[in-house]
Amino acid sequence: MNTLIAIILYNKEIENSLTINSLLNNSYQNYDLVVINNGPNRINYKIFEEAIPQGKIKNFFFEEFLDNKPLSFLYNEVINKYQNADRFILLDDDSLLDANFFFDIDSNIPSENEVDLQVPKIIDNKTGIEFYPRYNGMPVEEQYQHNSKEKYFFYSIGSGLVIYKSLVDKMKDFYPDLFDTRFALYGVDVSLLEELKRLRVTVFA
Repeated sequence: MNTLIAIILYNKEIENSLTINSLLNNSYQNYDLVVINNGPNRINYKIFEEAIPQGKIKNFFFEEFLDNKPLSFLYNEVINKYQNADRFILLDDDSLLDANFFFDIDSNIPSENEVDLQVPKIIDNKTGIEFYPRYNGMPVEEQYQHNSKEKYFFYSIGSGLVIYKSLVDKMKDFYPDLFDTRFALYGVDVSLLEELKRLRVTVFA
C-alpha cells in the first residue's frame, strides 16, 4: 500500500515540528512524505531533506504557500496532486505520534479493502484525556466501526485523519473536492464527516 503522509507547518521551521521529529523517531518507514509550509516566512527544507535517514522515506516533497492558505485548500491540494497514494495521513505540526501510532492504524482494520476512513484517537499528552473522536457527543473508548445508516454520527479533528483512495473515489460522484472550501479552518473536519452521512462508507475509530 502506498502511504502518503502530509504535514502542514505554520510559522515554524521543519526541525522545530514535534510531528516531524516524532515521525522520524518512529520505526515506521517506506512512505512518501510531503511537508507544506503554510507561511508566513520561507524556510530552508534542504537541510532537513539531506538529514532524512536512508531508507526511511520513499519520496520527499516540499511545497510552500506564504499566504496562509485555508486547510481545506491544502488538504484538497494533497489529495488531488499525489494520486499514486492509496491512503493519505493528514497531520498538523505539533502532534506527538506515539510508538504504536502506525501499528494501530494497520492492525485495527480487517483489510485495506474494507475501510474508507480511519479516525485515530486524539489524546492530551499531558493529562492522558481522550478528546476525539466523539460519537453522540462522547469520546469513543473502544474500537468502533461506523455504519452510515446510524442515527448518530461521530466527529473528530482533521489532524490524524487517514483517508483511503476508496473514499476519494466515492466522494467524486457527489462533490468536486473532498474538503469543503467554504470552510477555512474549524469547519473543515466537521463538514467532511457530515458529508459522509450521505454515502455508504466504512469508518474505523
